[in-house]
Amino acid sequence: MSLWRPEPLQLALPDHLPMAEAVAELASRVSALAPRRGTRIACVVPAPFVRYVLVPWNAEMQGRRARAVFAEHCFRETYGELAREWVVRVDRGRFGQATLACAMNAGLLEGLARMAQESGLVLDSVQPALMHAFNAMPARLATGSTWIVVPGCGTLTLLLVEDGRPLRVALAAGAIERLDACLRREWFALGREGTWSHVRVCAAAPVPESLAA
Repeated sequence: MSLWRPEPLQLALPDHLPMAEAVAELASRVSALAPRRGTRIACVVPAPFVRYVLVPWNAEMQGRRARAVFAEHCFRETYGELAREWVVRVDRGRFGQATLACAMNAGLLEGLARMAQESGLVLDSVQPALMHAFNAMPARLATGSTWIVVPGCGTLTLLLVEDGRPLRVALAAGAIERLDACLRREWFALGREGTWSHVRVCAAAPVPESLAA
């Protein structure tokens, strides 16, 4: 016999506060919703609390553990010793192609787990906003070069995908009104001529106003 399992309640971590205050604010919002005990939640983490890198293809670093070690090395190369405090996750990717990886502070993940436990909830998943936006797209990406954009509080997370391959990921300072200028800067940094094919602007999961009993 199969039982119906409702989808997890999706909540976005506030992106205008420091880490500890953001977790506390999320806990306050959850308390106001008064969900049933045992409700599963999925927390979407925005740009200030997530870092991304493209991990280049390396034929000698295959297998889940080897890819994770290589991704951790790439984060340290990019962000320095601070990256040693981060938890790194790597997308599966495709053979012969670069792979998108993300990293979050271990203290943030511990804080979210503690918040869920103290609220009597089950933390089903923690998703970076960029990954969440990509997975929530209603249709597959068209061929050509597509920018995926996730606006935040004074930031724009940018991912360029070409024919299914990630080519560039960047966190740009600025509001959505400056999107075109940000995209052009990143495009030219790749040495590209012409222009891209498509732009998809996505949003992080909103905090719902109410939760059905």
